[in-house]
Amino acid sequence: MLFRSRLARRTVVIANTHTQSDTELGWIIGRKGTHAIRKAQHQQILNSLTMKEAVLIVGDMNCERSPEPLIRYMTPVDESRLKKATFYSTGEDLDHVAWFPLQWTRPDCRFCDFVRRGPRLMNCQVFQKPWSDHAPVLFSIFLPLMMAN
Repeated sequence: MLFRSRLARRTVVIANTHTQSDTELGWIIGRKGTHAIRKAQHQQILNSLTMKEAVLIVGDMNCERSPEPLIRYMTPVDESRLKKATFYSTGEDLDHVAWFPLQWTRPDCRFCDFVRRGPRLMNCQVFQKPWSDHAPVLFSIFLPLMMAN
């Protein structure tokens, strides 16, 4: 989905995804196999969505930490890790908003402080509603101007 803000005069790409779960193929290929599949899926996301506009990836990632270091799951800046139970049956945190850290660095500085300069999770509300096997999540994101490009 392409979101264009008239007020800010900028474009944000919002990509929704659902990566491989452990339950569908886990009994055939094992947990290591599904982790490898999710890592490959994250690499495909990275390869296909890197662009000049800011990109946010949202959805059921089926893992608590990103298997691809160039894709980060959003957490509040003041906390090392946001723990929210979005999968009812196990209490795992599987639903995320992710971003590409390298979009928020200066072209001449790959090790800049992109965490404070990039998008930030301002609020996250998990609703305990029986709409799915996952809890619905409402994220509020602060999206500063991009540094890269």
